[in-house]
Amino acid sequence: MSAFATAATAAISAFHGVFGESATYTRGSGSVVVTAIRVDRDIETEVMDGVFRRSVEKTYIIKKTDLVISSSLIIPARSDTITVGGTVYRYSRNYEDLIDTGEYQILVEEVV
Repeated sequence: MSAFATAATAAISAFHGVFGESATYTRGSGSVVVTAIRVDRDIETEVMDGVFRRSVEKTYIIKKTDLVISSSLIIPARSDTITVGGTVYRYSRNYEDLIDTGEYQILVEEVV
């Protein structure tokens, strides 16, 4: 493990404690409360055939060890949802496995 990876791993809990927000990660009928760090926010408005569609995408970082549903560690999958402050987001396109820090970076889209 590199010196950066060692330092980053040691700071993960502090990062989540300071920058994280409570979220509920759901798969099917199972769910778990996690601490998620919001990385960025993109708001896009699209016009298709004269119809406006508002799309809100966000990226969250979640510790892998927090994603335990029904006693099993899970990896992000399509149709999983994250609820933050009453707003529901669906796992949309991809996630990144942050190997050195033991986290997933997950792209989600608001369910409207």
